[in-house]
Amino acid sequence: MPDSKIEELMVGNGEKILVIDDDEKQREIAASLLLRLGYEPQTGASGEEAVSAIGKQSVDMLLLDMFMSSGMGGR
Repeated sequence: MPDSKIEELMVGNGEKILVIDDDEKQREIAASLLLRLGYEPQTGASGEEAVSAIGKQSVDMLLLDMFMSSGMGGR
């Protein structure tokens, strides 16, 4: 598949994606990339923040760090 077709498949249409990672730099990189691809990224630093965010509004996708240094992880 040509690169342009792959890029077309990755482009979003404002879908809300919640990125949860205890590493701030990882959150920033993921949010920046998702925003450039046309998604609406939101971020949080813990599983507890994910639960709170989802309780307030729905998201289209949740990306979780499975192992976080403290608190609730993605598992």
